[in-house]
Amino acid sequence: RNRPHQASPLFAPARRRSSLVLTMADQIEVGMKLHAMYSDGEFYPAEVVAVSESKKRGKAPIRVHFSGYDASEDVWVSLDKLKSKKLKLEPKAAKAEPKAKAKAK
Repeated sequence: RNRPHQASPLFAPARRRSSLVLTMADQIEVGMKLHAMYSDGEFYPAEVVAVSESKKRGKAPIRVHFSGYDASEDVWVSLDKLKSKKLKLEPKAAKAEPKAKAKAK
């Protein structure tokens, strides 16, 4: 059976993204300070209070506590709703050296 979408480069980022998410999830620990997106779409200082490995929590595996708010405001969030300099999305590839240009005579 011909499945053109499997070979399509349009679907490559999704596959790469899933491996990045796994890498990112491995870096998150309870007690880690970061910024998390609240329901208003803005990022606020937060602390990780739980990390779930359950399949049921697959879409939002990280529970965060927003600094300065009650525990009743703690929410489960997905990895794309977190920001921190400690989270490395993917290693930066070394840039190739530019080719030398011919000198004009």
